[in-house]
Amino acid sequence: MNWINNYLGIAWNYSGQSVQDGFNCWSFIQYILNKYFNTTISSIYINNDNYLTIVKTFKDNSEFNNWQQILNPINGCVALMSISKYPCHVGIYIKDNNNEGILHCVEKNGVIFTNFKQLELMQWKILGFYQHEAIK
Repeated sequence: MNWINNYLGIAWNYSGQSVQDGFNCWSFIQYILNKYFNTTISSIYINNDNYLTIVKTFKDNSEFNNWQQILNPINGCVALMSISKYPCHVGIYIKDNNNEGILHCVEKNGVIFTNFKQLELMQWKILGFYQHEAIK
């Protein structure tokens, strides 16, 4: 999956929706799922200044009715992550012959690919993997 290298280092931008403007974590997975996995997902707008609002927005958004939790991740599924016990971040699970991890857009770092050991060192916890109903 050499295409992931095209995105590494793209800036994090709270309101970004494009390669040129940067992304937030949700707009990034929205872009990647559409471009590489032929899946369109709804936008989710989050007030990044308030942690409780982020948690509530993820928990209550109707977009999540289109997702099913899966035990074994597959390429293109979404990892729901947290630094505490509440979900506050998402990324795309990617596995090929050489790499396995999460492609995600992180505040201050932009788009990065993080293997599972690195996620642990960064204190990210994966709360679950989710497959959109359009990805089979």
